[in-house]
Amino acid sequence: MNEQKVSVVMPNYNGEKHIKQAIDSVLGQTYENLELIIVDDNSSDGSKNIIEAYDDKRLKKVYSSFNRHVSYTVNLGFAEADGEFIARIDSDDIWEPYKIQKQVDFMRKNPEYGACFTKVKIIDEEGKEADAKFPDISRMFNEADNKPRKEWIYQFLRNGNCLCNPSVLMNKKAACQIGLYYNIDYVPAEDFDMWLRMVFKYPIYLMEETLTRYRWTESEEKISSNGQKHMNSVLNVYAMINMSILEKIENEDFCRLFKSEFVYPKSETKLESECEKAYLLSRCNENNFAALTYFERILNTEGGLDTLESKFGFSLKDHYMSYRKRNFYDTNAEDEKKILEETILQLEDQKKKNQKYVKQICGDRFKDCVNLQADVE
Repeated sequence: MNEQKVSVVMPNYNGEKHIKQAIDSVLGQTYENLELIIVDDNSSDGSKNIIEAYDDKRLKKVYSSFNRHVSYTVNLGFAEADGEFIARIDSDDIWEPYKIQKQVDFMRKNPEYGACFTKVKIIDEEGKEADAKFPDISRMFNEADNKPRKEWIYQFLRNGNCLCNPSVLMNKKAACQIGLYYNIDYVPAEDFDMWLRMVFKYPIYLMEETLTRYRWTESEEKISSNGQKHMNSVLNVYAMINMSILEKIENEDFCRLFKSEFVYPKSETKLESECEKAYLLSRCNENNFAALTYFERILNTEGGLDTLESKFGFSLKDHYMSYRKRNFYDTNAEDEKKILEETILQLEDQKKKNQKYVKQICGDRFKDCVNLQADVE
């Protein structure tokens, strides 16, 4: 029996199709000293019957009275965890048998690390390999490489998440230091928020081995999906997370970490750092709302406008123009814009056809007829 316990937290909601395979992949790990905490989010399918069929002392079963979604559900599981390490898996994902053993071996040899991740194989609804079917998702989780903490922070703030949630093994002490629980407002990027909080305090490591099979679907109803609504919510939450993490960082730490990114290289005061954060946020995400929020605070701070203008080349006129851009991310807005443009073209085309028809009917009196048509319209 291995010495250090691993607490595995598995949330579930109506996962009867895949949950048995997920449970078996955890209980079948070569690393035996683990507990599996399944938190059922008030499922309405046959999930509970499948969970209850297991008689394994390592299994903790928690049933929620309300359906409150994944972040709240996982937090219930975190509260039950008493291992030295914590791992996450969803009820439709699968682990390779040696996953936990290899991660624990790494964390034992490198106790300064806060978390360890693995590369992943994407599978579809039927469990078939789907890296080619979902190339963007596969690249996101598999093309990242290890880097110093500072570069991880840059990566996260600029590009968002690139680490797969069900591949993680966290040191529980480190997780408690940065705040063990998910922010329940940050679905579907609650895990990204935790990785960002973690890397500000501890180094993280990405193993090269593919030890996690991550199920992906195109369904709009699932949090892990490739749908348009999912992408909207991810980018909007990214902006909220970036703003939140920069609000909490100490001024000295911010200057040390981001000096090379400064617009005004000599920034050092609190106000100057706030200006730098606003510009950093404006470069981090297609969603510009977080940056505008920072600028609004600065402009209503004594000396804020003078500092922006004298040291950052800020222009109020240009700033006002930024409100004309899309400041919340919504891909539907792009679709609506295309529809509007197409409608305008159709109307223009119809107008030309109407004028051609009027000209044919009216002959030399075309101008008078056009004027009459305009009056009628």
